[in-house]
Amino acid sequence: MNIARSLAGLSLVSLALTGCTPVNEEAQVTPVDYKVCLATSETAIETGSIADQALEGIQRAVLNKGVSYKVLNARTDATTISYISELKNLVRSDCNLIVAVSHRMSVATYRVAKANTKVNFVLVDAALTTSAKAPASLPNVRELRFDAPAAAFLAGYLAASATKTQTVGAFGGANVKQVNDVLAGFKKGVDTYNDQNNAAVGVIGAAGDYPSRWQFTSTWASSKEQTALAYKLADAGADVIFAYAGSTTLGLNPAGGAALGGPAFIGVDSDWFNLAQNSDVAPALLASVTKNIAPAVEGSIASGLAGAFSGGQSGRFVGTLANGGVALTGQHELEYPSGVAAALEELQAQIAAGTLVVDSSVNNK
Repeated sequence: MNIARSLAGLSLVSLALTGCTPVNEEAQVTPVDYKVCLATSETAIETGSIADQALEGIQRAVLNKGVSYKVLNARTDATTISYISELKNLVRSDCNLIVAVSHRMSVATYRVAKANTKVNFVLVDAALTTSAKAPASLPNVRELRFDAPAAAFLAGYLAASATKTQTVGAFGGANVKQVNDVLAGFKKGVDTYNDQNNAAVGVIGAAGDYPSRWQFTSTWASSKEQTALAYKLADAGADVIFAYAGSTTLGLNPAGGAALGGPAFIGVDSDWFNLAQNSDVAPALLASVTKNIAPAVEGSIASGLAGAFSGGQSGRFVGTLANGGVALTGQHELEYPSGVAAALEELQAQIAAGTLVVDSSVNNK
């Protein structure tokens, strides 16, 4: 689903998309004087991650609009101060539009965008905040938010229906509101399944109402830590595990053993089943909570190029179940329990209609 990464920084390249928006490879696109820059919050871009999807959106704009682009990854010891430096470097590189990725860039984006009003910014999968963590809005910053809690609600319902131990697991990559909202959505899905089916499925890893007592990896987007914590919850009795820790890679059990016969997993951001790095554990992947980021990034670039960029609250994009911005994937090798697919469709329709609300900062609840 991704365009070749080795060509980052070229003015115009002849690339082919695989499985995404069709592009006429023979079309002659005239290069334009418009530079798009990507600032990541990680030292490398992991396939399937939100940064990877943002880069795909930029590269689509290279193919379709003729823009040029540049990618700048974060330092190993990244902090808000280093993110500010990263963004300032891109401003000095004459970027017309800067795409900043994840909640870790929220404060840095606010500070740099406020000081550079002639540059447009797109903040991916995050809300703009001040240094005091207060919600903020700037006319030159467009937020691309994704209602992952709603999709995680469906994942929780699915997990509760699939467990045989009557225990499911969930954990996050950081104890921040955006992550906690997603875990809370998952837990609400489990509760709804219990209410509708007179069941008593429990959640470990995110038990209780206090996020301070939930389990998180110590490093965001660490596949190693994510894998270790997932199997730790499996050892504690969870046979379906939801990981919202920033990495799209799940390794085999560090203690040994194949994926088959072990717990089932629900991934995030991209469909983990289709990612090459997860081929060894694909048979254990029940579903994924996905975000459709590339089209929103490409659309933001197109509006900037046309002089119609809109930031602030009026320009905010929210990806939902209704508009396809987020989704719960269908079954792959692991089959859903009988009747669950229909139940999930009904719940999704209720969320889209507003008769069922999964509270989160995305929908201002």
